[in-house]
Amino acid sequence: MIRRTHWGMRWMVLPEFDPLFAAVLASNGEVVKKTSVTTVTRHEACGRVFYVKRYRHAAKLLAPTKYLFRRANSQREWKLAPRLQGLGVRVVPHLAHGERWSWRGLLESALLTEGLTGFSPLKGRADLDAPALQQALGASMRRMHDAGVLYLDLAPQNVLYSPGTGELCLIDVNRVSVRPRQSLQARVDNLVLLQARMPLTAAFYEGYGKEFAGRAGEIARQAQAKREWVMRRLSGRWDKHTHDLVEKRSGELRWRVRHAHDDPKLAPVLEDPERFLGHAAEGFFVQRFGFARARRAFREAYYRELMGKGGPRPVAVGEQRALGICLRSYFVSTA
Repeated sequence: MIRRTHWGMRWMVLPEFDPLFAAVLASNGEVVKKTSVTTVTRHEACGRVFYVKRYRHAAKLLAPTKYLFRRANSQREWKLAPRLQGLGVRVVPHLAHGERWSWRGLLESALLTEGLTGFSPLKGRADLDAPALQQALGASMRRMHDAGVLYLDLAPQNVLYSPGTGELCLIDVNRVSVRPRQSLQARVDNLVLLQARMPLTAAFYEGYGKEFAGRAGEIARQAQAKREWVMRRLSGRWDKHTHDLVEKRSGELRWRVRHAHDDPKLAPVLEDPERFLGHAAEGFFVQRFGFARARRAFREAYYRELMGKGGPRPVAVGEQRALGICLRSYFVSTA
């Protein structure tokens, strides 16, 4: 392992990646995800694609101190990745890990991984129920479970798939349980978590093991209840999904608008929502509420969207505040 210093952090770099390390971090990265603490950027160098995930622990006042007593997610993932590879579980190449410390504790950490050619996330695919994909997913899950590995953050966005080879690969592996042997109940619970986030068909159980096909009905029932709980929790945190929202000001109103609907047609609605109250215009529908009740309307509409139910989609929430108190609010949805 080679030690380097860059961005004020001390890095551990794999020897085979060291010649490219400085060039990747010096390149202008494209932001693909951003929250108040985490930023993920995409970099290109020498015809290859890399991803850098930075955790700004100092963004929260007391957060750096807790890492004096526990591992950061980036460090845990850095240690787990080669262990999983050794167990036959495919993980994106983890090439470098960096940390910046002070007397307060861990101020910042970063993880550098490489993208895989021909692979894309399961999230957003229209063929999630395709027999070939389902069978490949089932076989991959069975290999993981037989190796004593449970992925506790199973979600389509954390699993990559190559249609050409039928292979699957994991990303963001800090939430993994590795034991000499996983119990039957632990396996079933992991399948429940997976089905709560994507469909599992008969082809999946052909890949996983036909002896589990008899449990498919019970797994599906538990998954539905789990899905409702997960989506209710996600919808309740809609305002924390900063990668999906853009903030705008219009007069006394502060708006939070979903990126997908941030277009010129929406501008007149944000400038004068009163003019559009109670009727559809420009493809949008506006409702006014006292205090911050528009947040509740957005949350409910977002929950229905996450559950795949019909109805208007949430677009924006606008609030007029004074001394930190919301006096009135507006909810904009699709018409």
